[in-house]
Amino acid sequence: MTKQLRPENRVLPDSSPEALGINHVGAAVHIAYAAALIVSVREQSSRRPGCQAGGLIHSFKEKEIRALLLERDISGKQPMTEKCSSFQGRECVRWLDLPLMDYSAALTLQHKVVGAMIEKRLKHSVILALEHPSVYTLGRRGGRENLMVSEAFLNQKNIRIMQVERGGNITYHGPGQLVVYPIVNLKQTRLKVVDFVAGLEEVMARTAGDWGIDAAGDTTNRGVWVGSRKLGSIGITVRRGISFHGLAFNVDLDLEPFSWMNPCGLSGIAITSLKNELGREISMVRVKRHLHRHLVRVFDFNTKLMELHELKAAIHAPQPSE
Repeated sequence: MTKQLRPENRVLPDSSPEALGINHVGAAVHIAYAAALIVSVREQSSRRPGCQAGGLIHSFKEKEIRALLLERDISGKQPMTEKCSSFQGRECVRWLDLPLMDYSAALTLQHKVVGAMIEKRLKHSVILALEHPSVYTLGRRGGRENLMVSEAFLNQKNIRIMQVERGGNITYHGPGQLVVYPIVNLKQTRLKVVDFVAGLEEVMARTAGDWGIDAAGDTTNRGVWVGSRKLGSIGITVRRGISFHGLAFNVDLDLEPFSWMNPCGLSGIAITSLKNELGREISMVRVKRHLHRHLVRVFDFNTKLMELHELKAAIHAPQPSE
């Protein structure tokens, strides 16, 4: 049975602001925000009733928006449970908020996490959120032919090129781009690959929507787009039912390196960022919080914050006996 994304089946508590610990001003802001979302959803639904990708319907439910009225924290911070356990069908995952990390180091970490999950040293899925120094990566479809500058030029710019096992073609990572690697047991979460990819697109589209940007996924050219401008990319691979690699969401990075290639093997497309669309600076910390919130909602995850040293300890733990 395939898991349906974004369920809203939980029994809701008393919704009064006093019961939830929200003051009257906070409640008013929260209600206005939710009401605006509902109006926006209705308008979008009239123009675009639904976008189906492999059985996943991208229709934002008003029932889910109502749940916004019941949240304690309206600052954008995401609740993290002290004890992470799967309940009411929700998958428990560990969330790591990491600093700027070299691409090869992050890739090695992903491989170790996947191995630990396969060998059952890690019982829960893991999500890494970080940024990379400048690097071009080539996917399974290749991409070096889509690089329009020489390696000597890139060496002068201190930009590396790496071949990796993810799907897709060439892409660029750099500081100011939020990279999220959901290392998820798709069998355990009962998710099809196509639904997982479409869900990641939905996460980025909703995050952009928090800043008033109308973005959407594309079943032909995967990622999230603002019109004809690409805002975020997706490239994953699956090993023994466990996905890794993930999404790259352009927040406030330098867009010039994208002009030195055909992004994802597509010629004549424009790359954009939240900063470029808004015309102002934007906080990476806030974007990360919003994206985490939407990731939790889209996939119905129950998350616990994990430190890197805790993850490394779990990776190197003895393999449990059968």
